[in-house]
This record gives sequence, C-alpha cells and structure tokens, in this order.
Amino acid sequence: MRFNPVGTPMAWWRLLRADRPIGYWLLLWPTWIGLFAAPGRFSWKHFLVFTLGVFVMRSAGCVINDVADHRFDREVARTRTRPIAAGEIAPGAGLLGFALLALVALALLMMLPARVIPWALAGGLLAIIYPFMKRVTDYPQLVLGIAFGWGGLLAWIAEGGPLAAPAPWLLLAANLAWAVGYDTAYALADRKDDARIGVRSTARRFGARALGAIAALMLAAFALWAAALIVLAAPALAWAGWLAGLVIQMRLLVWLLAEGEGAGFRFFQRTHAAGMAVAIGLGLADLLS
Repeated sequence: MRFNPVGTPMAWWRLLRADRPIGYWLLLWPTWIGLFAAPGRFSWKHFLVFTLGVFVMRSAGCVINDVADHRFDREVARTRTRPIAAGEIAPGAGLLGFALLALVALALLMMLPARVIPWALAGGLLAIIYPFMKRVTDYPQLVLGIAFGWGGLLAWIAEGGPLAAPAPWLLLAANLAWAVGYDTAYALADRKDDARIGVRSTARRFGARALGAIAALMLAAFALWAAALIVLAAPALAWAGWLAGLVIQMRLLVWLLAEGEGAGFRFFQRTHAAGMAVAIGLGLADLLS
C-alpha cells in the first residue's frame, strides 16, 4: 500500500468533505435529537462532546469510505475527482489519517460515562463496515441509516436514558427510514455507473419505484418521530419543530416528484433542513423546560 503522496491541506479539506458539509448536518441533527429527547437535566458538556464527535466521526467516515472505494470512484463521473481516487492522497496516507481521527474520537469518548463505551465501539464498527456493504447487499443504506442514527442513541445513553424505553429505538428507526430515503435520492445520479461497475444500492434495487419509495420512507420517518414524541409526552415546542420539519419535507417531496429523478441530488442536499427543524424544536423544549 502506498503512503505517498501525503496530500496538500486543500486535498485533505476535500477528502473530509469540509467543502460539502451536508453530511455533517445529516449526522448532527439525529445526534442532537437523541441528546435533547433524553430524560434528565441538559448537559452542556455532553452537548459539546457529541457535537465535536459528529464532526470527527463524519470526517473519519469520509476517509475510510474513500480508501475503500477509490478504485470504484475512478469509474464514476461524480466521484473520480475525489483526492484518493485522483491520486492526490495515497490510500496508505488516508488510512493513517483515519487512524488519527479515530484516536481523537477515542479521546472524546473517554469524556463520557463508561456505559457509553461499548455502544460507541459498536458504532465505530458500523462506520468501518458501511463502505463494504455496497459490494454485498442491495441495501447498504440500511447500514448507513443505523450508523447515522447511532450518535442519537449514544447521546440518550450518556444522558442516563433507559434502553428499555421505546423512545430511543423509535428515534433510531425514524433516522433509519429518513437516511435510507435521502441516500436513495443521493444514489439516483450514480445508477448507470454503479450498474456498470457492480456497486449495489437501494436506488438500483427500487428501480422505477425509487421516487415512491423515497416518499414512503420520509413519511415513515416523521410518523416514527411523532411516535417518539408521544411516548416522551413531548411539550408543544417539540411538536412545533416536528410540524415545521414535516412541512419542509413535504414541500421537498412534492418538488422531487414534480422534477423527477434528476432532482435527486438537490433533494438530498436540502433534506437536512427537515431534520434540523425537529432537532431545534426538541432543543428549545429541553432548554426551556
């Protein structure tokens, strides 16, 4: 495995997707939702640790994904300019970068209660195996959805929330549906290239039914978020955030269905606003309670 070139700062900036931060927001909002929904007094320490953790783990996920996929990425028009695929950063240098980010994540983990550690390690494993799932299943987005919702589950555990309660699992299921929906939209643009090189996805699996599947998954996500709010006996502010998010998501779905599959990537880019509304509503309810 090559370790040279190490890459320029700008190449690493692009490798971490810092120039395209949508993925950070899609990971941050479910994490905040789990943190704000958890019982007990709000912890600013946990808020800061989990927020930093989102940016570190999202960066690590991007690096390991591009190391694993660099040969595939060269064959796809949208991804062939990624730094590892383009030869700007060697795969070995990428692995060293991933290891460094993992150490930073471990340092953050040590600031949390011990009960979080085994669950966090399981989440790290999800981040590592996700890039390889597109080789073995038509539903790699299921793994992505669990991985992107795992931060919310960790936040719930850190705040002392009981795992026997239905709320954390409803929140995880909501994010699973939401993530499969938006990542299916993301993958629509790559279907022809993916079919040619053997990369599997829900976008390919759903075929002509993809847009209908995306709509159904988004509606399921908001139904599951509503179920979580019900079992939490959430206050009006939390419901206001949920309603605002639903309105945003419905408008985006109507637009996507009108524009067709060519709008899938723009739908993906804009969908994070719906999750942000849910997170803000729960956050205000938690801080003002």
